[in-house]
Amino acid sequence: MSQRFHDAGIKLAANIKPCLLQDHPRYSEVAERGLFIQDSESESPERSSFWDDEGSHLDFTNPQTVAWWQEGVTAQLLEMGIDSTWNDNNEFEVWDGEARCHGFGQEIAIKHIRPVMPLLMMRASLEAQQRFAPEKRPYLISRSGCAGMQRYVQTWSGDNRTNWDTLRYNTRMGLGMSLSGLYNVGHDVGGFSGDKPDAELFVRWCRTG
Repeated sequence: MSQRFHDAGIKLAANIKPCLLQDHPRYSEVAERGLFIQDSESESPERSSFWDDEGSHLDFTNPQTVAWWQEGVTAQLLEMGIDSTWNDNNEFEVWDGEARCHGFGQEIAIKHIRPVMPLLMMRASLEAQQRFAPEKRPYLISRSGCAGMQRYVQTWSGDNRTNWDTLRYNTRMGLGMSLSGLYNVGHDVGGFSGDKPDAELFVRWCRTG
């Protein structure tokens, strides 16, 4: 199916998340291998609310987690014709601030490195794309990040509303983010939620980008 999009000149980005819900078919496998951030008071993965259930966040300070992630990105996405990764919902909202991360061999609590986790996630995705297609300049998207994310991804304004005020605000927001080093910024054209945009609003939004 991806080839049909490519034939039409359309590139595909897959939305991927760093948290596995407890009913995910591979949850037990990942837990047994110790690839999740660990609970502060037990030898079990941390559990946090994610969407409408509970799940566990992957620990990107563990090289084995990075390898597992990159294997999945390559086999399940890139080899299937997906062109890019959209690293989403990666704020690492782990409620247990003392939850334990591998820390590249020096255990550390998530509360000390939370902003770095999305950076490590997007870097892992970037490396997978680079290895798969070394002749291409990789394109990635990330919802969250910290200083340095501009080296790896572009970002956007988040879930916005369908109205003229949001269009004006997103324009100012994009300029501010660009001045802060995030030179590649976009937003949901037409709005993410709200009423259907009227024709003029949608055209103006398309022109804005």
